[in-house]
Amino acid sequence: MKSAVRNACLVGDLPTAVKVLNIDIDASTNDHNAYANRAFVMARTCNWDQALFDAIQVRLIDPSCPPCKKVKFRNGIVR
Repeated sequence: MKSAVRNACLVGDLPTAVKVLNIDIDASTNDHNAYANRAFVMARTCNWDQALFDAIQVRLIDPSCPPCKKVKFRNGIVR
């Protein structure tokens, strides 16, 4: 996680964290870390639909990512 995003989250400035992550995602649409971090921030703002979308993007970009197992389980993919 970038220090700007981390610091924004620590002080509760979640809109700034989202802006920085949006810039990262726009610059590199295959950066699964940026999607994972934005999913975390979206969950903290109770924006569940966007959090789920971002978590699914992480799974699509890098299925071997450890948090992807949680996403698969919560979506009923893992039995």
